[in-house]
Amino acid sequence: MSSLPLAPDSSGPTCAAWNIAYLFAYAQSRGLSRAQLAEHFEVDLAVLDDVDGRLPLRTLVRMWNELPELVSDPDMPLHVVEHVTTQEIPLLALLFLASPTLADGFKQLERYQRVTHDLSLEPASRWVHDGAVSHVELYHERSAITPPTGAVIDALLAMLLMARMATGKEITPLYVSLRHPLPHDPAKYRAAFRCDVQFGAERDRMTLAASDLALPHLEPSRTLERMAELYADTMLAALPTHAGPLGAIRAALRERLPKGDVSLSELAPALGVSRRTLQRRLEQAGTNLRTLVDEERKQLALGYIKQKRLSLSDIALLLGFSELSAFTRAFTRWTDVTPSEYRRVRG
Repeated sequence: MSSLPLAPDSSGPTCAAWNIAYLFAYAQSRGLSRAQLAEHFEVDLAVLDDVDGRLPLRTLVRMWNELPELVSDPDMPLHVVEHVTTQEIPLLALLFLASPTLADGFKQLERYQRVTHDLSLEPASRWVHDGAVSHVELYHERSAITPPTGAVIDALLAMLLMARMATGKEITPLYVSLRHPLPHDPAKYRAAFRCDVQFGAERDRMTLAASDLALPHLEPSRTLERMAELYADTMLAALPTHAGPLGAIRAALRERLPKGDVSLSELAPALGVSRRTLQRRLEQAGTNLRTLVDEERKQLALGYIKQKRLSLSDIALLLGFSELSAFTRAFTRWTDVTPSEYRRVRG
């Protein structure tokens, strides 16, 4: 585990802890221990076991990116869903199952998707109805972090699993399009979805017959649905309203500052985007990487300076300055006083 102090006022997208609990269950079935996983991915087990727990979304992304190699399973996206039923049923699954019809259940998932992943203020996925067919489309350009393609496959398979549980019918997509690159054995993925699957697509999409969405659920419960809605509304209201591309970029910046200068080339892979996409997001937000780094350093510095156990040299290193003198100049520019003066008067 990292010995660095937690960044004051840490921000950034989060996910419900059960997302990571499923990955823990999967990885444990592949031979990794709970303690190994917690240490490697820096997961607080107390938060993981909390029914209301939330963990950094970047941790979930990192696990999806690293676990296939750690457990030697290139087809990991097909195997995580097997562990869904081994864990506590998450809130949104209860809400889905209690809905009257399949269409109602999917509407609830769309409405409360930020409870699952705090990706964006606007829905990053939606159902599009087109005559006899209905598509679930994922709009990753609205997301703070582009989800790994494996995570998308797992999410779509989990949707199908819930749909089959809710209706008692073998719901089968008409076809599926994925950004995921062509795997070594595409037949495994077609067998998992039970339909044709296109790889290397521009956008993730799963298409069902519109008639399937009208299917009634076996055990709908307006009482349970209403209780779950009230709880989900409470969780939704507690989420930060600033989630978005800059929130994710700022979080990634804070994580990398102690290592020194941060470049677009270093940040882009951590966010799951290309260097060009990251540059475009910064431009769209009316800022640039240099300005963002300066803003984050200032905010962190004002928090670190109050921690008396940290020397000024320690703070300079935590902020990625190569020398104490460089930190002193920057701090004086931010506050009009030196770090020593600030700590003496206000610390």
